[in-house]
Amino acid sequence: MASKGSSTDATLISGRFSDTSFTMDPILILPAVLIEQLVTSLRSLHDVAAARLVSRAWRAAVSSAVRDLRPVAGADVARLPAAFPRTASLTLTARPACLPHLGNLGRLLALRMLCLVSTRNRQRLDCAVLLPLADGLRELTLSHFQLAGCASLSHFSRMRNLSVGRCGFDPGDGAARASEALLRLPRLRSLEAPLHEVGPDLASLPRLTALTLTGVPHGELRGAAWLGALPDLASLCLVLESDLAAVSWRDWVDGFLARLVVGMPRLQHLTILGLAGISEAGMASLGQMAALRELHLDVEPTLHTLLGKRHSPLQSLGSLRQLHTLSLSHVDFLRSGSGALSTLPALHRLTLRDPACLNDGVAHALRFLPHLAELCITDCSCLTDWGMHALLSSLPRLQTLSLRSGCSRISDVGFQKLGTLTHLESLSLTGFAKVSDDGIAGQLMSTKTLRQADFFDMNVGDISCKALATSARGLEKAKLQYCWNLTCRGVDALLEIPDLRSLMLHGSEAVGRGTHAIQSARFATVLSDTRVPPWWVGSSG
Repeated sequence: MASKGSSTDATLISGRFSDTSFTMDPILILPAVLIEQLVTSLRSLHDVAAARLVSRAWRAAVSSAVRDLRPVAGADVARLPAAFPRTASLTLTARPACLPHLGNLGRLLALRMLCLVSTRNRQRLDCAVLLPLADGLRELTLSHFQLAGCASLSHFSRMRNLSVGRCGFDPGDGAARASEALLRLPRLRSLEAPLHEVGPDLASLPRLTALTLTGVPHGELRGAAWLGALPDLASLCLVLESDLAAVSWRDWVDGFLARLVVGMPRLQHLTILGLAGISEAGMASLGQMAALRELHLDVEPTLHTLLGKRHSPLQSLGSLRQLHTLSLSHVDFLRSGSGALSTLPALHRLTLRDPACLNDGVAHALRFLPHLAELCITDCSCLTDWGMHALLSSLPRLQTLSLRSGCSRISDVGFQKLGTLTHLESLSLTGFAKVSDDGIAGQLMSTKTLRQADFFDMNVGDISCKALATSARGLEKAKLQYCWNLTCRGVDALLEIPDLRSLMLHGSEAVGRGTHAIQSARFATVLSDTRVPPWWVGSSG
């Protein structure tokens, strides 16, 4: 926590986060109280780590309970204004029916951004409780609430950014009232909301520059009358509903993208999530959006795209000379050959999320992007040592590298060129089981520019930590989660880095046993940023 009176972003956490990713697992029907009792009965970090390994659902449940049981300084909202009078940004996560009275927040005269998150879906929230903040608030995010009294939002005359995309609206309140409240916000520039709540009134918000619409059925793409009413829109994000029965998706998507080119000529950022598919005509329309700088496409993995056998989406995007960021999920984008990558000269960031298409040939194709600065591949399970070696050899100017695997085919041989990335500032590696501590350490000795290092479920241990402490003296953030080879000696080596400000050691026995250095007052800032329950560390002062 920052010192009293300083300008800070305060994050208050109370309650239990509910992970619904595993809705079919019987573990999720266990009462939260029972899971918390099980966690509090564990005596060591080793027991906590073992509990996480039972299943993915158990990992989510145990992690959630740990977050609930972790005490957070300043969690009393009533005391916040006195302790941090200059707080400008506040995030509050609450249990159902435990949302504290927010009237005291009116004394936070510098508060400009407020984020309220319910830990259980559709907790009722009366927007009238936010009225004490109406004069100063510029940004408001409400997530997983059932909103009532939406007419109160019309009093936030200085509101510029509003996000209610993950909320429902009280049927008794009337959807018309929610829309009317938005129309009375003259300074609103960024909006995230469900399409069925605000769709008919979007034409009355011509000053919007950023728009995110959630819960969009594929069938709604046929009309989209609001397209021509927002000519100044620079950023558009559509979160489509999964509708596998929509057999006519091709005509809907193609027609929508064709109208998008005409209706939003200044669009610079486009994100479409949950697409049922993409066709050659649709990709051709995207290629006509000359102002586009960021493109994120996520296609449902259960369906196939309607691309020709010799067609590559990147060939259609070749005219986008300003395209800076490209993110593709479940799109066979290099089926016709790797040369299409050379048609994107301004590409700076590339994210790939399709394991079926990310093979050694794709890795070799990245040689056409020698100026690429950021690369994220979320599944490397089809790569071999040859592909990884080719990948690292062809990107000499890479500054950010994030690779997630889960396969056992890549060994130390594949990472032999990691040390040649002399401009690397951020490194994130996950799940490379055959890569040894010695192999990573040998390459880390050459990464002198590293600022962030993130290793998850890796064999990284004391040797790699000592290599980081020797070479990356400017390291600011380090995450070593579920790295079983790490001991207290490795932690001591990391704490010798003078600029280290954040250290996360989930799943490491080193934290359970504790070290003299990590408990000293000198590294209090490291401890404050370490999301580790304090009873695992011992006396932290």
